[in-house]
Amino acid sequence: MSAKLLTGFLLFTASGLVLAIDPPSKVAAATPTYSATLKWTIPVLRADGSPLQVGELAGYQIYYAADNPAISGIYNVSGGTAASYVASNLAAGNYYFTISAINIFGLKSAMSNMVAIRLGP
Repeated sequence: MSAKLLTGFLLFTASGLVLAIDPPSKVAAATPTYSATLKWTIPVLRADGSPLQVGELAGYQIYYAADNPAISGIYNVSGGTAASYVASNLAAGNYYFTISAINIFGLKSAMSNMVAIRLGP
């Protein structure tokens, strides 16, 4: 799976989810850290094309990784009406994100395509 590195904004659609990364922000500190605001469009259709009500969504899982193999994990976002998340305290480097929706029964959607961003110099 490939992803394009960016320094600004990227938008993609996959599995009914649209994810965007706002330009990164830098936090002034002895060792600079960065944050990336992730935004998505709440899905309204299931994979089979049938309608999906927002009340059927329990939340989202955002998977992330960096070029440094020691940096990876999952951000859990509660609530089907949530449409953004701020990943903060990130060190400089290349980061890769993908998202899946979770319904009230705990079932996950397919993961979206991957987006990537370069934080720092």
